[in-house]
Amino acid sequence: MTEKIFQKRDWKFTIGIILTIFWSVVIGFLHIGVIYLFGIPLVGLVLGFIFIWISKKSIKKKTLWTTLCIPIIVATFFVSYKIGKAEPESFLIPQNYRGQIVVFYNEKCGQEPVYENGRRIYNIPESGILITKIKENRGYLNRKFYLLDERGNRSEILEFHWQSFETEKENWEHFNSSPIEEFTKDSVGAAWAYGTETYFLSKNSISYMIINHHYYEKPEKERFLENRQFTKNAESLLKECR
Repeated sequence: MTEKIFQKRDWKFTIGIILTIFWSVVIGFLHIGVIYLFGIPLVGLVLGFIFIWISKKSIKKKTLWTTLCIPIIVATFFVSYKIGKAEPESFLIPQNYRGQIVVFYNEKCGQEPVYENGRRIYNIPESGILITKIKENRGYLNRKFYLLDERGNRSEILEFHWQSFETEKENWEHFNSSPIEEFTKDSVGAAWAYGTETYFLSKNSISYMIINHHYYEKPEKERFLENRQFTKNAESLLKECR
């Protein structure tokens, strides 16, 4: 009797379904993160396919359960995106400001949070250093950067890869879909400041460089001294605030 029950159940097919569903959900949540896990989720999904296809089920059932991974991954992706979506942010930067900017979050002595049409507004002062009470924004980010003139008029600038300004014009990369022909060495962009020293003043912070291509024409020593002075100014303002 027991033998007949085990014969009726196709355990390879069952294992294949479990693996396929589980790893489809994992991939949907991780997105690009599957690559950083050495493809383990992808291997798990393929293993699920293998178990399904070596089972004794019909081709129709095997195909159905194999393709099921697609809607599961898509659905999980949108659910995780909704859950992990951060508040949209806008950085308002003085028109002629060039160099590093930093926002220090979650400081009791900082400025009150400012919102506009559902977006966080960061009014960057002339110092380039903003200290705010608002908590750090985590999740899938939607950031926009604007240069603000004396009359309060805004002109949006692009967010670049930091490497973009170190290469020739034809190789520039950017996050915006604007035609590459629009760019010149005078084009101003916001580049995420990797490895900035202000991060060591407070890990609840984010820093960008508001620059054009000419910034990288400066001697490296001059850039280093500018960044060091900026860090000292930020440290001084934080201490004064606290």
